[in-house]
Amino acid sequence: MKFSYVSITLAIAALIGSVVLVGCAGGGGAKKGDVLADRATQRWNFLVNRDPGSAWEYLTPGSRAVTPKDRYIKETLVKPVKWTAARFVSENCTKPDLCKVQMTVDYKIRSHLTGVGVIQSTQILDETWIRESGTWYFLPSGD
Repeated sequence: MKFSYVSITLAIAALIGSVVLVGCAGGGGAKKGDVLADRATQRWNFLVNRDPGSAWEYLTPGSRAVTPKDRYIKETLVKPVKWTAARFVSENCTKPDLCKVQMTVDYKIRSHLTGVGVIQSTQILDETWIRESGTWYFLPSGD
């Protein structure tokens, strides 16, 4: 059986087209979860780098309305904890615009107990994020 140059070229083109379509279907583009993971990680990176003013921008508009930026900065910087790293773990979206996010946060805190010094640890935090006007915002729990 002989194959012409045209039929081989068409077969190769079809194969390449199939691979491209499979790649697109596999989620090569940005997904909702990717955007949310990025926003949650960015917020924590600001906190790790001691830039609570930028982290404040990630609060829900309602939270920002009742918590002035300067107060948020002051309250955050006087906390005895020093966050050292944060990693996105997972998300669970119960509604299209409401998700629970888990972050792993590494931190250091100076103990008030004599002879103990600095304690280093890691904690998994559950956060609530809501999407408003197409943007994901962190909703503080109020504790």
